[in-house]
Amino acid sequence: MSMIELQVKAELEKLTGLEVYPLSRPDDINECIVYIPISDPAVETGFVRTGLVALRLQVDFYCIDYEEARAHDRAVWNAWKNITHGKIGAKSVQYVTRGGKIERRYSDASPSGIFCISRDFIIYHDEDSE
Repeated sequence: MSMIELQVKAELEKLTGLEVYPLSRPDDINECIVYIPISDPAVETGFVRTGLVALRLQVDFYCIDYEEARAHDRAVWNAWKNITHGKIGAKSVQYVTRGGKIERRYSDASPSGIFCISRDFIIYHDEDSE
């Protein structure tokens, strides 16, 4: 797990109060957050390397209550959308954008089902401090 992933994990736990897991949700846990690193290309402008990486993370908000899942998604975006040359946890971050969103419901996980909102976040950070 990279430094940025450790900081994102801690920040997500702080912002939502939910446990955060990499890659997949444990079978015995209904409410949590899962993050999946999708890609981390270098940011280049023509022939110039910037030293930045655009880390694309898929963040899955699993909740029994749909509105709670939506609230967690909003809380994270509200905390990160104004970051410009700031930090996520102790990690320096240049900028954060959000991408696509998928919403779904799993009916076999609990009597009322579990709602999952998957959101892409793109975090621009310094490659050298991985």
